[in-house]
Amino acid sequence: QSTWGPLSSKLANMLKHMVSQNKVRFIEDGFDLDLTYITPRIIAMGFPASGREGVYRNNIKDVERFFVTRHPEHYRIYNLCSERQYAPERFEGRAKRFPFNDHNASPLPLLHAFCEDALAFLAEHEANVVAIHCKAGKGRTGQNVCALLLAARLLETPAAALQFFADIRTDDGKGVSIPSQRRYVEYYAAVLGRPDRTIPRRPVALEQIVVHTVPSFDLGGGCDPYAIILDGATGHELHRTAVLSHHKKEERIVIDCGRLVVQDDIKIILMDKDSGSSDDRMCWFWLPPALVLDSGCTTLELRKEDIDNAVKDKKKRHFSPDFRVVVHLADAAGAEPVRAPDGQAAAAEASASDSGSESA
Repeated sequence: QSTWGPLSSKLANMLKHMVSQNKVRFIEDGFDLDLTYITPRIIAMGFPASGREGVYRNNIKDVERFFVTRHPEHYRIYNLCSERQYAPERFEGRAKRFPFNDHNASPLPLLHAFCEDALAFLAEHEANVVAIHCKAGKGRTGQNVCALLLAARLLETPAAALQFFADIRTDDGKGVSIPSQRRYVEYYAAVLGRPDRTIPRRPVALEQIVVHTVPSFDLGGGCDPYAIILDGATGHELHRTAVLSHHKKEERIVIDCGRLVVQDDIKIILMDKDSGSSDDRMCWFWLPPALVLDSGCTTLELRKEDIDNAVKDKKKRHFSPDFRVVVHLADAAGAEPVRAPDGQAAAAEASASDSGSESA
């Protein structure tokens, strides 16, 4: 027993370090946790797990002991995971959830609510600290931590906040990498720059999605494109455009959205229709239409590096280096925004879910 006890503990710590990858760990006072002080009062960490998962991730008992020991009665935990949670009595009942899906951006109202709650708690007592986590503690966590750094006026620009988080949280400077998450830090900075710090809500018509250069997803090249528009808050499908004929050598693709009237955050997925197999999810991106239009812009142009999934195509197998998407918007004052049917399951989001591990 004296041999296997220390050995199993060493193996468990090796697994924890392997799983936490490039993230800076807290190794002090007998703790070895995937946890980083971004500032003395803002903490980023990996999911506090139990059971077998607690062997290779942060063990929830160790995390509870950490906060009770180092920040007794002065901490609040924020769980950003939509896919997992723990009993509400854990962490002495001091945990809150602001959930959104892995590999996605947080809708602006949810992000704003999180920041307001965290700021209020930090203002209650100078000893109070907040700890934010998702699954890996980097992508969703990084987006929210950066937004909080801006809301607390600890940093002035989205670029500075994203770089600061990357430098402190990781040992290789690779922090938030998913384009929509990074862009939503910029969008939230725009909200903070408004006189009343409110998120604009107005009906906006989604007119066209113009794709410049044709993605290559079919045998022989090209694609049969269409778009799916999802409600950002629920993942419900709001609209599915007509499938266009095969495109290959054209300079651009024009996808008509039929002046779809939206109001809040949406997620647009560009699809390739396949016969005999499931359709390809080519790329996707999030946007807050009302905020974009309120800034005086009727178009939103995204380059390859700004678009989820397309950014990963380093070998140019599917997307040209000149690939870009332009979304055309228009004011729709007085129109009723489209809403998903009551009781509709988020099947579109499930079928178009973004695969892969949480690298951002």
